[in-house]
Amino acid sequence: MRRSPVPLAGASRTVTVDRLHEVLPGADLVIIAAALTAETSRLIGEAELALLRPEAVLVNIARGGLADTDALTAALAAGRLAGADTPEMTAPLLAERIRLNVSAFLGDGRFIGLVDPAAGY
Repeated sequence: MRRSPVPLAGASRTVTVDRLHEVLPGADLVIIAAALTAETSRLIGEAELALLRPEAVLVNIARGGLADTDALTAALAAGRLAGADTPEMTAPLLAERIRLNVSAFLGDGRFIGLVDPAAGY
C-alpha cells in the first residue's frame, strides 16, 4: 500500500491508503513504514486492528505514532492479534540504517531516510 497507485516493482498488488480497510482482512503480516504526518497519525487504530485476523502480526518499522498503542495493547491482550514488533525486531533495522548513513557521510553520498520539511517528514 502506498500513496500513489503506480505499481511498485516486486509487489504483486499495489493499492492506495484509502483502500486500507479492503486489504487488512487478508493480511498475514502488516509492516508500517510510513512517515508520521497529520494524515498518518494512528493509521492503525482500533478499527484497523479489528479487521486483522488473529493470526496476523503487526510490525512498525517507522514512528510509534502510526499505531494506536492502547488499541494495539488491547488487541494483543485479548488474543485478537498474534503479535507485534519488539525492540529485538527493530534494533537491527535501526543499526543498519545508521551504518548506511555513516557510510554515506564518509563518502558514498547515498543517504537513506532523508528528511523533507516541505512534505512534513
